[in-house]
Amino acid sequence: MARLFHRRVAFLVSIVVAVSLILPIQAVAVGNITSGGACVVDYDTGVVLFGHEADTPRVPASMVKLVAVNVVYDAIKAGEIGIDTATVISRGVSELSYSLEFSNVPLPVGLSVTIGELLDVAIIWSACAATVALGEALVGSEEAFVERMNEKVVNLGFGAYFFDCYGASRDNNITPREMALFTRQLISDHPEVLVTASKRSVTFRGTEYSNTNQLLGEYTGIDGLKKGFTSAAGYCFVGTAQREGRRIIAVTMGSTQAARFPDARSLLDYGFSVADSVINSQPQRQRRTATPSKANLILNGDEMPLNAFLIGGSHYFRLRGIALLLNGTSKQFNVTFSSSENVIGIVTDTSYSGSGSIVVDIGEDPRSCVLTPSTILVDGMEFSLEVYLIGNSNYFRLRDLGSIVGFRVGWTQSTRTVIIDT
Repeated sequence: MARLFHRRVAFLVSIVVAVSLILPIQAVAVGNITSGGACVVDYDTGVVLFGHEADTPRVPASMVKLVAVNVVYDAIKAGEIGIDTATVISRGVSELSYSLEFSNVPLPVGLSVTIGELLDVAIIWSACAATVALGEALVGSEEAFVERMNEKVVNLGFGAYFFDCYGASRDNNITPREMALFTRQLISDHPEVLVTASKRSVTFRGTEYSNTNQLLGEYTGIDGLKKGFTSAAGYCFVGTAQREGRRIIAVTMGSTQAARFPDARSLLDYGFSVADSVINSQPQRQRRTATPSKANLILNGDEMPLNAFLIGGSHYFRLRGIALLLNGTSKQFNVTFSSSENVIGIVTDTSYSGSGSIVVDIGEDPRSCVLTPSTILVDGMEFSLEVYLIGNSNYFRLRDLGSIVGFRVGWTQSTRTVIIDT
């Protein structure tokens, strides 16, 4: 009962700035797909291009490993663990690795293996025991690992919930839309996952294991990502492909063995064919170009780096980064998000309780972006602000945010310095 309550709370209110742009799902049929649930998303904008039972929770089978992998990549980025960190295989993990019921690579008790090796076989071969070994190496047990996985999806505003880290439980649940948007978050935060996922095979301890993604080499531009199957889930797949600078993510859940990859192919084809027309169909949601702009920041006299995007001549800053930046000052604020109503809430005079980094790598290449349709509430009062969704984060104009939260903003063009005075 506690877990159910936890899940409902996570669905209604979560501390997140990764707001997805939700458009009405297209009712047009996509070929003859057999999927029980499906969703197609444009990577750059987060616009949902197609959905079939997209908001109905389903069992994800091994696709849950993407959440596990994301947690490990987060920990690597945070310095908790390294890609070359060695871990010793426990008896429990070893016993699971020899089970014929699951996809596995053999892991003898006491074997020393690196985090990088475990990630490779988990992503490419869908090795179940290797995924548990990642959790034990990171936090000591699968149970604690799953808790961190659930915290991850809560912080993204999803109602998903998991009971194991490799996909065996029939009680694991996530909607096709959430699966697509989670994959978008994973690729945005950790693009290295596609470097691994696009490999045709991996050699582990002298044995070669082929990639389980049957569309690799068969579908133009595909470079990931993960299939899954259990009797409760049916045949599932989340795939992503990039063509001429556009990336599409497609999810099929509850398909058949024969139709899973044809379904994914049809969904990807559809996404590429309609993305421009759907995204540009409404003037207020037309795509704009966001150009990375690296600037200095002086907060109450202390200097630090801060990255922003230049959109239409104005700088836009990541809301979560500013919230983290102002923690402990007189102008600190918390951020909440209602996924059911697409409402971003800002509560002043309280510290930001989420996680993350003040400075994130925004790269050097221009990105596509769209205005978010979210309502902005500040201490319960509604504001109309231009907020852009870039990747999976909301970017605000700093002067707009300062005017409603109460801090002063200055800009020195010669030194490209933002000055915040609380």
